[in-house]
Amino acid sequence: FCLQRGYEFESEELIEELVDSAARADGSLPLLQFALAELWEARDTKRRQITRSALAAIGGVTGALARHGDRTIAALLPKERLAARQILVRLTTPQGLHLRRVRSELCTYLGPDQTALEALVQARLLLASEVEHEPAFELAHESLVSGWSTLQKWVQAEAGRMQVQQRLTVAAKEWLRLGRNSEVLWSTPLLKEAAEIELAESLLPPLEQEFLQDSRRQATWAVRRRRGLFVLLFALPFLLALYALQVSKTQTHQQLAKTEQRLRQHAEMAALGAEATKLAQLPGMENQSLAAAIRAVAPSLLNAELPVASGLDGLSAAVDIGRRVRPLLGHSGPVVSIDSSPDGMQILTASEDGTARLWDARTG
Repeated sequence: FCLQRGYEFESEELIEELVDSAARADGSLPLLQFALAELWEARDTKRRQITRSALAAIGGVTGALARHGDRTIAALLPKERLAARQILVRLTTPQGLHLRRVRSELCTYLGPDQTALEALVQARLLLASEVEHEPAFELAHESLVSGWSTLQKWVQAEAGRMQVQQRLTVAAKEWLRLGRNSEVLWSTPLLKEAAEIELAESLLPPLEQEFLQDSRRQATWAVRRRRGLFVLLFALPFLLALYALQVSKTQTHQQLAKTEQRLRQHAEMAALGAEATKLAQLPGMENQSLAAAIRAVAPSLLNAELPVASGLDGLSAAVDIGRRVRPLLGHSGPVVSIDSSPDGMQILTASEDGTARLWDARTG
């Protein structure tokens, strides 16, 4: 090419130096090609030569690509530089490997503006290809990973975040492959680790965002179940009072009739627990939700059994929404007795502090 344009290398030693330097670097042929292209841009047009001083000016064979990368990044606007950093780091692993990603994965970091991605491709820092009819991108040279100090600093700074994010990517894909099986969702410790590194969820692909949201939802329900047990123990005096009230109204039945009643009651408690959970999500249905939850767990206590899971869930949800929407404040001691009017609009409570209070169920 140089000879065709009337140019020559300054000396044979310069040619040998180029070949030897490229041979010692990763990806020698692409790197040599890039260095020669940079040398052509820095050629001596008066002497019509490729000179040793031009090689020194571009930082040698191994430094040419790094200098070019720094110039490319410096030419971008601040917002575009941040996007370029995210792209380059996303295409690299903490172990020094480079990856190929489709545009949809990278667009999360870019938004509608593709300037940073286009600049990296035009500067020959990224190679564009196609994977399953979608544009894909990867680092153009292995030397970008091993010889570009700027990228190395970025990768080291992002190492912890990248490791968690890569595990998240793998877990989300496995979750999708298994039909969104809840058993592979992240537990609380893994969610806590993701929170500690301040993982930017808004910049994650949609699948990974959905995976995290479902993981948190499942972890929240697990906490609610444990909280339901705690609430059950905390509310034991009230439930025992309800137990005494129910016993006074219950007639003695034969053993077979009791067994059949318990089977029907178990099904009813499960339905009431589900109803309580559903009502807790509807505005203005707090009283009905609490009433359904109490009916769902009280029969189990009568038989000294652990209430059904849906009953505990309903009780936890009803208590949570009741405390937030309509707290009943007034007694200074634990409530030991409770009763309601026939229409359910008024509630009478008695406390160990020696007081009794009449409540409006609609306003608290």
